[in-house]
Amino acid sequence: MVAIQIPKPFIKRIFVFCDKEQREKEITEFAQRHGWKENLIRNKIEKLKEEYGY
Repeated sequence: MVAIQIPKPFIKRIFVFCDKEQREKEITEFAQRHGWKENLIRNKIEKLKEEYGY
C-alpha cells in the first residue's frame, strides 16, 4: 500500500466534482489503468480523504 501513489488532484476531483456513481467508476478505472487491486486503492483513498479533509 505504501507504493500506491494517488495524486491529490485526483482525490479532489472525485470528491468535489463527481457524484457517488461517477466516483465509483473513476476509482475502478484508476485501479485498472495502474494494475492495482481496487480494494487497496479504496483503502488508500479513504485515508487520503481524511488527511485532505474531504
